[in-house]
Amino acid sequence: MTIEKIILKVSGDLIERKEVLDEIKNFAEQNSSKIDLIYGFGTRLSKELDERKIHYEFRDGIRHTTSKGLKAAFRISEEIREKLEKEFGEYNFHLFSPVKVINSSITNTNSDEILMKKGKSYDKIIIYALEGKDKSKFIEKFGEKVEIKYKK
Repeated sequence: MTIEKIILKVSGDLIERKEVLDEIKNFAEQNSSKIDLIYGFGTRLSKELDERKIHYEFRDGIRHTTSKGLKAAFRISEEIREKLEKEFGEYNFHLFSPVKVINSSITNTNSDEILMKKGKSYDKIIIYALEGKDKSKFIEKFGEKVEIKYKK
């Protein structure tokens, strides 16, 4: 079976690690298909919000914060997007962020939730996560097309 549609989900804890980016590049070089990539940045955002004393809380796995917190999330997302566009510019990637602007308002979701909603339309799902983070829910939902790559 030819893999037509591929999606990668990369944890924010790993999205800026050289060895992970190199592994993704290697994968892209071996696949002519367009690759969608969802990137997270939750740990980096939490750290910045804590440092700036901006309130946030988690409800059902989704971070809720103030407009200042959402602006910080948008800025961090754009910084990461720019780096990824430079890193993967020669490859056929489409990037998805958990932060979007809708009707002039910044909205934030969780990158896992994006994958849960989009995953069924893909032939192959590859998830990069830190060791100790349980991502078995994706295998339960999408079955054999999921590959989880745990990193230290």
